[in-house]
Amino acid sequence: STLTGRSLLHLLETDLGYEPSGRIAMRIDPTVRFASPEEGRRYLTDVLDQVRATPGVTAAGLTDVLPMAFNRRWGFDVEGRTENLDIFPFVRIVTEGYVDAMGLELLRGRDLTAADGPSDPRVALINEELARLVWGDGDPIGEVMRTSGSEYEIVGVVRSTRHLSVDQPPGPEFFLPMRQTRDFGAIHMVVTGGRTLADLTAIARAAVTANSANVPVDQVVSLEEVVGRTLAPTRLLVTILTGFAAVALLLAALGLYGVIAYAVTRREREIGIRVALGATSRRIELSLLREALAMTAVGLGTGLLLVLLAGGAMQSLLFGISAIDPLSMAFVATLLVAVAAIASWLPARRVLRIDPLAAVKSEG
Repeated sequence: STLTGRSLLHLLETDLGYEPSGRIAMRIDPTVRFASPEEGRRYLTDVLDQVRATPGVTAAGLTDVLPMAFNRRWGFDVEGRTENLDIFPFVRIVTEGYVDAMGLELLRGRDLTAADGPSDPRVALINEELARLVWGDGDPIGEVMRTSGSEYEIVGVVRSTRHLSVDQPPGPEFFLPMRQTRDFGAIHMVVTGGRTLADLTAIARAAVTANSANVPVDQVVSLEEVVGRTLAPTRLLVTILTGFAAVALLLAALGLYGVIAYAVTRREREIGIRVALGATSRRIELSLLREALAMTAVGLGTGLLLVLLAGGAMQSLLFGISAIDPLSMAFVATLLVAVAAIASWLPARRVLRIDPLAAVKSEG
């Protein structure tokens, strides 16, 4: 129970590399209404300009792919560096403003701008994971990469993000300007600002319909909802495991209490004889406590051995902690030791209140 609960807590606190809170993503499909990619790009530029000009909006940008919603990989090549590397990075086709809209951190170089147009030199951003894999400690800014039959100059490096799910590490990724490529269909407009999510949604919808009433908007979600969808199966599994573990721990505690309490009660005649011979209540209580703790220690030792043997199977269900977790084991051990102490002390106190002669005459 403790292991699975802490694992879920670690999962929820995982740094994604971007900030999902306070952001909405609206899916727009302009390809079904516009005759050419150029016309579609002009429409999207007008929509973005209108959204950005709205009071309370701090950033807005477009992307063809949202993290954790859908991902694709492209071939990638840098002359003299990737000949012996088998790298297929994730790719995003984005507009200027996407980095700020997603809360990404620009680590080096510059961001994409409106000046990176169709007739300008092709440029790209890469993430720090791709920079590490290809350039190591070197500087990729100004280097030329080839992908999808075109060359792009790397102008910036952004912090790596988690693409597939919260529990999978970041992979290599690059970003291409939407103004310089035609390889995109439906896109997502990401908007953030000092407004409620409902307000941001209304602002984005108004901009889409104001520029073309025929362009469909078929999905509006918060980025937190996108992340939550990837966590849902894990959250359900962890909840079920936590429930079973809690019940198992409760049964173990009740069973331990019952066994020790019964054993102490069965020794009523023995305790009466020891009291009649001059043994103090404190000495008897300590003796019973030592025996109970010794029995508990044997059980805990056996349990620890089983945990060590089964730890590998459990590890695949955990995130951020080891199946051999000292804190969780200490919690369980402390709980069971406390149960054992109470199970020996309470029956002993009851027996010690009985008249020693009556206890001696008892059949036990």
